[in-house]
Amino acid sequence: MEPSRSPFTILTGIALIVLPLLALGLKLFSFGWMMVFLLFGPVLMLAAGYVLQLVIAAQGFLRRGGPIREPRARIRANAAAWTTSLGIVALGVFMPDGGDTGYGSTLQVWLGAYGSSDGATAMHEATDGLTEALAWIAAAAWIGGFVWLFVEWVIGLAERRRLRRAG
Repeated sequence: MEPSRSPFTILTGIALIVLPLLALGLKLFSFGWMMVFLLFGPVLMLAAGYVLQLVIAAQGFLRRGGPIREPRARIRANAAAWTTSLGIVALGVFMPDGGDTGYGSTLQVWLGAYGSSDGATAMHEATDGLTEALAWIAAAAWIGGFVWLFVEWVIGLAERRRLRRAG
C-alpha cells in the first residue's frame, strides 16, 4: 500500500519550490554587485541546483509513491528540506551586498542602516558584524540542507529500486 501524502509533506514540497524565489525577492531590497557576480558567475550551477530541487520536491514530496516512503526517512527529508529552504530565505535577508551608493543586507535596509546619513552609518556599523555572521550561518544551512536533502532523495531512490526488484 502506498503511503499517503500528509499536508505537511505537501507544504514542504511547495516550500522547496517557492522559498528560493522568495529569497531572491527579499534580496532585491539590497541588490548589489555580489548578486550580479552570483547571477552572472555560477548561474548555471545555481540553476541546476534549483532544477534538481524542483525534481526532488515533485518526486519526493508532491507525488504519491515518491522515493521517500519510510516514515523515518520522510522525517529526515522534511528536516533537510526545511533547513535548506529557511537557510536560503535567511541568506536573502542577511547577505551583505551593495552597489554604487550603499552597502548592507536587506535587514539593514529595513533597519534604516543603508545609506550615507549619520544615523544610517551608525546603525550600519552596529549591525554589520551581526548580519555577516548570520549570513554565514544561513549559507551553511542552505548548502548543508541541500546536500542532506539530496542524499536522502538518492537513498530513497535506491530503496525504491531495491523494493521493486524484490517485489
